[in-house]
Amino acid sequence: MQRDEDENITPDDPDYGGIPDTPAAAPDLLTLYRALAALAATGDHAASTVCSKARVFIDRCQAGATESAAAVAGFGTDGVAHNWRDDLVRVLLARYNANGSWGSAQDDANLATAHAVRTLNRIVHSLR
Repeated sequence: MQRDEDENITPDDPDYGGIPDTPAAAPDLLTLYRALAALAATGDHAASTVCSKARVFIDRCQAGATESAAAVAGFGTDGVAHNWRDDLVRVLLARYNANGSWGSAQDDANLATAHAVRTLNRIVHSLR
């Protein structure tokens, strides 16, 4: 479920617009991307509220980046081709730790690493 007003989360909350793996988890970009991709796959472009809230979360996570997971998932309106694979690989490489794991001190390193490796694997296989 998206973190929004329905859960008493206001737009100034850092989690606003994000989607967590489980109700108790913190929202993250990978889970949000998967949810937006699933919405795009259904062809339900009427989900603009979900996307606009997601953009708030993504912009906070990416510190002002202009692209968003909403555009990557097919909800963009600018009509410009976008290489989401490059963007996602850049984000993952920036979060790679010297000990071979992914994530931050607040993350479960095993789970974050599993998600990162799975994502990179999907990117590699999508290029074949």
